[in-house]
Amino acid sequence: MNSGIDEFDQLLSEIDELDIESEKLFVNLDKVKAETNRVQEISQNTRKYINDIDCAFAEKTGLTKSDMAFFGLATGLQVLRQYLLKPQERKDGKAAAEKAHDRNEKANNKFFDNEDPTNSKHVLTRNPG
Repeated sequence: MNSGIDEFDQLLSEIDELDIESEKLFVNLDKVKAETNRVQEISQNTRKYINDIDCAFAEKTGLTKSDMAFFGLATGLQVLRQYLLKPQERKDGKAAAEKAHDRNEKANNKFFDNEDPTNSKHVLTRNPG
C-alpha cells in the first residue's frame, strides 16, 4: 500500500513540476506576443518613427534638411573621388598624415629659417622687417 501512495505522491510532484514549466512557457509566450505586437506596430508606422527621429536630430543639431542633403552629397562625392582614383594614387590615413606633416615641416623651416619653431627666444628677438 505504501508503494501506491509513493507513486501517487511522485505523480503529484511531477504534475506540479509540469505546471511550473508550463507557466514559464506561457510567460515567455506572452513576452514573445508582446514583442511581436511591438515590432508589427513599428513596421506599420515606419514613416512616423523615421520622421520623429529626423525631427529630434534636427532639433538637437540645428541642421536643416538642406544641410543634411549637402553633407550627404559631399560625402558621396568624396567616396566617388576615392574610387575613381587609381589604386596607387590613393593614400591611406598614415600616408596622408605624413605628407601633411612634411608640408608643414617645410613651411615651418622656411618661416623660422630652419630654426626650431619652439625656440621662443628666436621668435621674440627676430626683426620684423
